[in-house]
Amino acid sequence: MSYSFTTRKKDGREISRSVSKELSAAEMAGRITILREQQRCFAVGDRIIALRDDKKHDLQNGMMGVIKELDGKGRALVDRGKKEVVLDLEKYRQVGHAYAVTIHKSQGATVEHSIMVFCAHVWSLVNQVQLVGILFGW
Repeated sequence: MSYSFTTRKKDGREISRSVSKELSAAEMAGRITILREQQRCFAVGDRIIALRDDKKHDLQNGMMGVIKELDGKGRALVDRGKKEVVLDLEKYRQVGHAYAVTIHKSQGATVEHSIMVFCAHVWSLVNQVQLVGILFGW
């Protein structure tokens, strides 16, 4: 396995890195995570999602909340329903907007309303699943 990447520091300098290591396919499972740093603009009332576990803040990947307060130092008071958490968005950067999330990320969540978007050719399968769900009382 070999990785090479080039990035630019804030002062404009370009940095290149290369890393090489031999791993079997079994050893590679679960080892690769790619994050791209992006500037995000958050406001009070935004629905956000944690994109990585953080034991310090008692966050798990996929947890969602609503920003209740923001201060000038990059800290956000986030309402997670039964619990409020203060996040320093300068340090905990693995957070994103959660207005539209994948089925995978929302698995296990209870919601009042949801919208599902899919291709037309999947419709017949969805109708069959709904019929089975109705027959069995799901």
